[in-house]
Amino acid sequence: MTTGLNNENIGKLLGLLAHDLRNPLSALHSNIGFLETIDGLDEDAREAIGDGMVSCDGLAHIIDNVELLGQRLREASIQRPRPAAMGLAQAASDTVQSCAAAAQSHEVELVIADTLRATDVNVLCDRDMFRKSLGNLVRNSIQLGGSGPIRLSFRSDDRHAVVVVEDHGPNPRGDLREAVFTVDGQIRAKTEAAGRYSRGLGLLCARLAADACGGEVKVVDPPSGQGNAFELRVPHT
Repeated sequence: MTTGLNNENIGKLLGLLAHDLRNPLSALHSNIGFLETIDGLDEDAREAIGDGMVSCDGLAHIIDNVELLGQRLREASIQRPRPAAMGLAQAASDTVQSCAAAAQSHEVELVIADTLRATDVNVLCDRDMFRKSLGNLVRNSIQLGGSGPIRLSFRSDDRHAVVVVEDHGPNPRGDLREAVFTVDGQIRAKTEAAGRYSRGLGLLCARLAADACGGEVKVVDPPSGQGNAFELRVPHT
């Protein structure tokens, strides 16, 4: 008897695992939230509760990536929504807000540059996939970007809008610049000092989500000349 482990079925199994993991996570999140409402808690107890909520946020992010990986494995049977116009500034702001708890736990600041905050550019892509891609880049910078601020900025050309995520961490060199967004690259990155390994396969999933919304991710030299930078490039209207 064969196991039936082809890409289609592995994708379905990952979807089931993501669904099954969300149920106990939701219960855990609710119970920790309840503890937060109890009067008379000392500072250590409140700090432990806060750490628990941050851990729930991190687990939710990993579960989202498991689901995304499953979707991409069974891509042929998934009908993705048509790309739709959305405001880039608001989408980026929403993504940064979703990463706020992780940034606070690492004691790093997330900064949206005026070039991004004030832009009125509309991009043409799937909103959910855009946020998953950018969110994974930001979370990698939170994880590995050191103690300095993480800065998101914007530029555009005739066809594409580009969000740049800068941090103060290591910048992959050589073939790892492209490989870091692949399965082999993430396996390799785990053992390399400048590998930028992401929890929850974050950089791999950043690429998968970017591909799904017609975009592209890459490692680039930071505009400031120090640290690391990622680019998420998507079509604009």
